[in-house]
Amino acid sequence: MSLRALLTVATGSVLLALGLLGTCCLREAGAEEAGDSAAKPPRKAGAFDSDETARMLTRNVGGTWERCDIREEGFDGTLRGKVEATENAREIHFFIFPFTYDEAGRKKIQRYAQKVSWYFRTIGFNDSCTVRVYGATTADASRKVVEALKLTELRPTPESLREALRLKETFADLQLALTYSGKDSARYRGLVLESPRPETERQAEPAKQDERTLRAPISRKQAARLFDHLGREGYFDRMHEQFATSDVGWYSPNPSGYTLRFLGKIGKEGEYRYVLPLGWGPGLLKDLDGLRKVLDGDAGKAMDLLLQRLEPQRKEWEKAEATPAEPATSQEAPHLDAVAALLSKEVGGEWKIDTSLLPSGPKVRFLLGHIVVPERDSPPVYVFSFPYEKKNREIVGEFFLNMAAPFKVIGTNARYTVVTWARQSEPPVQKIIRALDLKPPADPFIHRQLILDKLREGK
Repeated sequence: MSLRALLTVATGSVLLALGLLGTCCLREAGAEEAGDSAAKPPRKAGAFDSDETARMLTRNVGGTWERCDIREEGFDGTLRGKVEATENAREIHFFIFPFTYDEAGRKKIQRYAQKVSWYFRTIGFNDSCTVRVYGATTADASRKVVEALKLTELRPTPESLREALRLKETFADLQLALTYSGKDSARYRGLVLESPRPETERQAEPAKQDERTLRAPISRKQAARLFDHLGREGYFDRMHEQFATSDVGWYSPNPSGYTLRFLGKIGKEGEYRYVLPLGWGPGLLKDLDGLRKVLDGDAGKAMDLLLQRLEPQRKEWEKAEATPAEPATSQEAPHLDAVAALLSKEVGGEWKIDTSLLPSGPKVRFLLGHIVVPERDSPPVYVFSFPYEKKNREIVGEFFLNMAAPFKVIGTNARYTVVTWARQSEPPVQKIIRALDLKPPADPFIHRQLILDKLREGK
């Protein structure tokens, strides 16, 4: 065979091979373009779909949800969420891990938690994921996540139990303080319980009282029971840890009602500080009654004296709880129902009627909704069914007394007062103003300090 013939045959073979290879590549590409079902095995039952979950949580909870790159085995597809808390406008952060909370899942989380400085807590799980939160586990956003993902809740969280056990096993001393701030401040007592220091074995002084503060010793055995109670009842899920380097919250003025603080030494050099506003209402008595059950001796007697001063208020709260909430005006309920329907149509989102107990005692009903604005996480909007004038200013001031965000009145008229921290220039805010025909108030700012001073002075 001639050289020309050999080249012709070789060239044809190469072209045939290239043609076959190209056909195979096109077939594979076509299979990928046809969809994942043709190119990939179907998703296993119970597997976590991070993209669909992110879309669903954005619709049902709000905030921002996106995949998080965690370079740990088994964490691929983890979601991270950031939601504004309606209670205080602080951000709540979520991690949703793509595995359930079984023994293997718990070990993964414990290994990962050792590398993260933030105090996340595990609030629940289902058959495909586990949810951890940094922020208030009892906040509205946390509740919505639990409902949206149909989680089995962990109450208290494992982290709360572990922190209680850590303190119980390592604490050197303890000081627990209950302080009151608000109306009739001279009427209600404070309480300080202190354990003896183990390095000197010095016994605390016998119980003694003054005009404002009850003092009593607490034995190390009682302190250990107290840590068990705080962990079991989930107090560490509610408390904000206070560090020595940033004690602004520790020494700042108390919110209205009672505040629980406890601090002490761990070992020779460590320390712990916790603070929890207990507020003013029926929930306060549940907390105080629970603390009383783990105390005895002088500490128990001191707590009895504190509760004795609260007994008339207990009866008032029990009566208020048994009585349906009365609207601020006789036409409030139908007004708020109509406003909810109107704002859902004109602004969008979900609007619901809610009730809150003011620090001074009475209940107030309001309409709560959330709006979507650029670069902000669903600011809450509160609609009250009364004008922003005279005594109603104090009602609004009390309502927002313990909220950290700069809330202000965006508009009012003869029937409504609307409050949010979103800018008035935002399109959804403008829609609300037009829908309710609101006028700007003479003073849109809520002067919390003036209200706090009045409550403290008993005015």
